[in-house]
Amino acid sequence: MTPAPAAVLAAVPTLMPALLPSPMPTLKPMLAASWTLPAAAASVPRARRAARGLLAEWGPPHQVGEVAELLVSELVTNAVQHAHGPVVLSMWARDGRLRCEVADADPRPPRPRQAREEDEGSRGLELVQALADTWGSAPTRRGKVVWFELAAPGRA
Repeated sequence: MTPAPAAVLAAVPTLMPALLPSPMPTLKPMLAASWTLPAAAASVPRARRAARGLLAEWGPPHQVGEVAELLVSELVTNAVQHAHGPVVLSMWARDGRLRCEVADADPRPPRPRQAREEDEGSRGLELVQALADTWGSAPTRRGKVVWFELAAPGRA
């Protein structure tokens, strides 16, 4: 599910302006890609494959790619479980930074919670908090976007 060359855009403003938190539109051109996925469990492995393929093409260090793939999986899982309607995964790379965003139609912000030992889930945002350099969420006209950033030295 590697994006077609047309999906890799030279400038963020043409990608998805409604989903961009305030600092992003002022950045210089960067590598960018986006996928719209159905709100279904099958979208989680599709999102992981898309992220893995794109990161292999962009070339950040392997460890960064593995962390990004894990965190994309967690955010897409949350969106599929809690929102209705399509989920949009977007990824940007610029100046040694990787930014991944997952947009959904649920306007409620994510709420990290402390999972109990016997819980089988509810650790996704704990992983994002622990592994991302920074993360957050922002409201959009259609719901919200949850994002994280990682340092990605190399081509990204």
